[in-house]
Amino acid sequence: MKKLSFIFMLSAVISLSLVSCSKEGPMGPAGTDGIDGTDGTDGTPGVDANTFCIDCHSAVKMNGIVAAFDATPHVEGSSWGRGTSVDCARCHASEGFITFLRTGSSIAQPAGNLHLECGTCHSSHSNLEEGLTAPMREVGEVKAIVDATGLTFFNNGGGNLCATCHQSRVTGAAMDNILVDATYTRKFTGTDIPFYTNAAVGPNGSITLNGTSDTLTVVFDVPVATHVYTSSTRVGPHHGPQANTIAGITGYPTSGVAFTRDGHTDCTVCHLNDKDGEGSSHNFLPNIDKCNLCHTSNGVNLATIQSDFQIRVDACVTKLAELNMIKIIDGSTSNFSISSINPLYASNTRSQFQALFNIFSVLEDKSMGLHNKTYTDQMLDVAEAGLGLK
Repeated sequence: MKKLSFIFMLSAVISLSLVSCSKEGPMGPAGTDGIDGTDGTDGTPGVDANTFCIDCHSAVKMNGIVAAFDATPHVEGSSWGRGTSVDCARCHASEGFITFLRTGSSIAQPAGNLHLECGTCHSSHSNLEEGLTAPMREVGEVKAIVDATGLTFFNNGGGNLCATCHQSRVTGAAMDNILVDATYTRKFTGTDIPFYTNAAVGPNGSITLNGTSDTLTVVFDVPVATHVYTSSTRVGPHHGPQANTIAGITGYPTSGVAFTRDGHTDCTVCHLNDKDGEGSSHNFLPNIDKCNLCHTSNGVNLATIQSDFQIRVDACVTKLAELNMIKIIDGSTSNFSISSINPLYASNTRSQFQALFNIFSVLEDKSMGLHNKTYTDQMLDVAEAGLGLK
């Protein structure tokens, strides 16, 4: 009984102690009232928290941005499967891209939803010092992946983020890498046979259809002093060499013309220029109408520049098809695009191969001269000369 009384008394003491510890102290002095409509310190207007966020994150605005972005190749298409490859993850996977920016390493990503997202290009904006806009990830100067001198860097503000991926992966010289005279034998079946019945086989090549007409054997003769073997149906500078076009290092063998026009080297100036209304800037289509607000006053017509270059490209593409260096895959007869044509295995003169590489460089750039008018003109000069068009 004494033991129980002791425990009861101890519990009571502890309870009283807890009650006394939670007792409120005296009220402190009143704080200074904020100034109506200001932040209460320097008289500048304050910001309502709801307005601060809704200015950008309203359903209307965000839905427009997301819808425009989701319809672009940054989300759609099959290329995102390449993100599982170490060599490709730096650009073909969202987390791979972010990892590359942070560490400089390309790390293969697991299969799944690899496409780009808002957070791929935009960092957190919880720090109010960053302002009200969605901050793009800061990227310093970007070294060109392909450049014989190793001295070319892209450094154009917000465009550096784009240039990280929108650049060439291979040069024309690298594809022209046969060091000795050689012959290459390939067999074609099915729908490939018509395209190689008159293949460009070089000076001493041959084309043989077997007795059952289901296999075509082609021997490509490649004398290294005069010819180049197109050994892949993926000839060209890789999809998206826009940064190289701006720098003037895309084509083969042209050395390039520096692109120095003021105010036009940052990709975001044109490609985040709202085209169709609220949020549509994230379809990345340049708004030529806004560009022409200035260009019409200085006598430059952007549509005319593109039209003139397209005529020259069409003539070159037609000639490449006649030489059996490419196949036209969509039935087009003019206004050719990169989706209109595919290279064929072939042995052609070096000047013809240089023309092929330059035409693919122009088409892969997709601006039809606007990214660098002077340099595009130079690449087409080389192509036209190599194909006997001038």
